[in-house]
Amino acid sequence: MIQLIALHGFLNRGDLFDQTLGHWAADHPELEFSAWAPDLFSPDSPLSADLTMSEWAERFCELVEVHTHPEEPRVIMGYSMGGRLAMQVLLAYPQLWSAGVLISAHPGEEDNAQRQEWRESWMDRFSSEENFSQVVNEWQSQELLASSPGKKYKVREEDFDREALALALARWDRTQHLFSLEEVEDIGRPLLWCWGQQDGVYSQLYRQLKEQGIPGQWTEVPGAGHRVPVDAPRELASAMVKFLQSIGLGGQK
Repeated sequence: MIQLIALHGFLNRGDLFDQTLGHWAADHPELEFSAWAPDLFSPDSPLSADLTMSEWAERFCELVEVHTHPEEPRVIMGYSMGGRLAMQVLLAYPQLWSAGVLISAHPGEEDNAQRQEWRESWMDRFSSEENFSQVVNEWQSQELLASSPGKKYKVREEDFDREALALALARWDRTQHLFSLEEVEDIGRPLLWCWGQQDGVYSQLYRQLKEQGIPGQWTEVPGAGHRVPVDAPRELASAMVKFLQSIGLGGQK
């Protein structure tokens, strides 16, 4: 049985993957799995962004060892910000993982004044007493997220620690990681990179990464923008199952 550990993106919860996992179970019963998708930004989360990246990775992997069985393959899946966290734990604790699935996840870039201004502005807004719904609506109206074809992910203020959201922007931004692109090249585990067909930013980025020789399988998900797990959960499940079977993790009941 495959043990799947799934890390959601910014302003999401673990239930982001519910539809994808439901389609996996219904459409591909030949590939058995268990899943753990922790909430990272809930008020009582032990995996909040009040930890540094290295501290977070250590605590997360300690919990993985508690929640999973060492004799069964572990696969880490991460979407967007969760994908960057997944890269960190793949690099820091490679012995735990059989494979990784990275969805709309940026491998990191150099910081600059424009990015700093963007980050600090959103940090201030999420940690302030500004109306939460208004902040969320404006966040979701950004060009990258607007690539998703009209589908919404429900966000409720009571599900989130606003200070944790602000800290995540500071510590888990794509400019703040502890690893380099060269290290991602040497990650040493089978990888699946997924992106939405309508996501122009990641379509271009992943094309460049593939041309640079970054290892892995590359799958463009039709009908999806940036929010692949929301936009095309059945297609994502199918891509994941195909990948896992191709690397020898597909068993029969």
